[in-house]
Amino acid sequence: MKILVVAGWMYPDAEGGSFRVVYESGRRLAARGHKVHLLTQRTDPRLPESETLEGMRVHRYRVWAASGPGFYVSSLREVRRMAADLHSTEGFEVVHTHHPVSAYAVATARALRRVPLVAVAHSLYHLEYLDRKGYDPRTGEMRKVGVAGRLVAAGLKRLDGAVFRRAARVVVLSDFMRELLAEHHAGMAGKVVVAPGGADLEEFRPEPGKAEARAALGIPPGRPVFFCCRRLEHRMGLRELVEAAALLRDQGREAVVVVAGRGSLEAEWRRLVEARGLGDVVRLVGYVAEEDLRVYYRA
Repeated sequence: MKILVVAGWMYPDAEGGSFRVVYESGRRLAARGHKVHLLTQRTDPRLPESETLEGMRVHRYRVWAASGPGFYVSSLREVRRMAADLHSTEGFEVVHTHHPVSAYAVATARALRRVPLVAVAHSLYHLEYLDRKGYDPRTGEMRKVGVAGRLVAAGLKRLDGAVFRRAARVVVLSDFMRELLAEHHAGMAGKVVVAPGGADLEEFRPEPGKAEARAALGIPPGRPVFFCCRRLEHRMGLRELVEAAALLRDQGREAVVVVAGRGSLEAEWRRLVEARGLGDVVRLVGYVAEEDLRVYYRA
């Protein structure tokens, strides 16, 4: 098939779980013999505007600003323009979207209105916005979002809804996400397909063993280990994970919680770990390189 994948960001241009899903699903579709064109944001001017990567033809569009009106206007304009140009020469049989703004741009593009669309819902845009807007890093609590914030959230919800209504199928990675989508976007249940995230079993294997991996990382051999790798943002629930680690310690259970990743709340969570006296229980290891990530999972 001729497939147009549209995403705001992708790995290896940028870090992020959904960015990795874009890259992995796209290159594996190409490996199955499909002709894949991937349209994504040009996050660095040093990146080529067009290149072949892992069997995919990658096209990068420019945005005027990283956020705000300039980001929205330029994303909508450039995605629609480039998608229409590509479709005129390739004749795509399906459009596969990942992130809300670029997804909305192509979902409402006149040139592709007859092409079936499959949308991946990694999260709900308006809930992400409300979380960022309402979280107070000084107190660790949620504050009330004002009228202006609620209006913006309502607009973002409509943006998501337009994509979901246009889509022939909406793919989610978990039952939790399916329930969340059904709660906030009525009438979508018949379109939703749960496709759990995969793992590369050539890269992530139990060999050469847990003991060796723990020794390499300086983790005691006899303690249960919990490992979490993701961006350090409030909506990820990592504050609750730290509190859970404190609860285990208070119950006399000698577990180790290892958190890999970076984000806007890294400094706050380091202070929280120190304040709770969890230095021997919770380890915030920051960014972990690809080759080292396998060792942490083995541990």
